[in-house]
Amino acid sequence: MDDLKSVYRKALPARIAALEAACDAIGRDRGAALRGIAHSLRGSGATYGFPEVTAAAAAVEDAPVSALRSRADDLIGVLREVAGMPDVGIPAPRVLLVDDDAEIRLMVTHLLASAGYRVTEASDAASAVAAMEAHPDIVLMDVQLGADDGVETAAALFRASAGPAPRLIFLTGAVRAEDFERMNAAAPAGIIHKPFDPESFLSLFERLLSIER
Repeated sequence: MDDLKSVYRKALPARIAALEAACDAIGRDRGAALRGIAHSLRGSGATYGFPEVTAAAAAVEDAPVSALRSRADDLIGVLREVAGMPDVGIPAPRVLLVDDDAEIRLMVTHLLASAGYRVTEASDAASAVAAMEAHPDIVLMDVQLGADDGVETAAALFRASAGPAPRLIFLTGAVRAEDFERMNAAAPAGIIHKPFDPESFLSLFERLLSIER
């Protein structure tokens, strides 16, 4: 059995790399690749003597899309521990991106993920509230959220937060003074105006948060 465990451990770095790549694809394939890898690990973990791998992989495979990134990070942590890999340091901040425009979500997710942020997407108020179980550090909230109101949704998210309140940034194409009064009343870290320049988005995002990276 010890020989089998050794073989399994040696294969884990490649599985970790595959999981990390699959995490970057969540916005495009809704987690299909990630669930496929988790399914394989769910079956192999306990077989090779690592029930903790099976448990963490099952949590990924059974998770809603809103919680996939968080559960995948937990699974990667378990695999690193089993493989004896060094601690990678403080995890990158989690961002909950709430926008009803799929193209905006795709672009912003790509920009943030390329900079190392862990991004969970939501397209409406209900999915945003559900995504709070991923415990985001930052909420990037569209104000004109289809049938929902982004300012009211932000307030609902803060009520749903089980831990420290996340930082809030609004995305908006609004121009009316009353809209800005409502946003400012929510005490956001800042407001990013639409349309925005993709090349300067990240520097503006981090300047608003005063994040040193």
